[in-house]
Amino acid sequence: MLIEPGDGPYPDVPLLKCDLPSQICLKASIIDLILASIESHGGMDEESARWVRLALEELITNAMVHGHEGDPCLHIQILVWHDDADLWHIRIDDHGDGFDETSIPDPDDPESLLLERGRGIRIASHGVRQLKYYRGGRSVLVTVDMNASLEESTS
Repeated sequence: MLIEPGDGPYPDVPLLKCDLPSQICLKASIIDLILASIESHGGMDEESARWVRLALEELITNAMVHGHEGDPCLHIQILVWHDDADLWHIRIDDHGDGFDETSIPDPDDPESLLLERGRGIRIASHGVRQLKYYRGGRSVLVTVDMNASLEESTS
């Protein structure tokens, strides 16, 4: 088991819990499943869903390619839940070595736009309320506020 209570936020009863091999060909299907699960429980507006899809594409790719170095025998685990504050949480965990968050280039530095390192994280952070890392960078928690406009989420 990858995700355990005490390793960062962990829901009592997740809406969705899945474990899948690090195979990029499965990425679109799992993202569709995540968004369908959210939609079946109140959903989100179309623009938010597009940004969440983009964030998940980047973060799941990071877990599979960077965390697992493309090893299809290793699995990532995903949890999805909703809380009383009308926030959706999506947590992605991998078995990789993790990374130092401070090594991510400053997204406010115009020169960081051209750097390859951290680009996916920068893209993923746009349009969501928060990205937070746990377990030394082996877990990422995406938080989406269903009551906030895109401008509020990115400020």
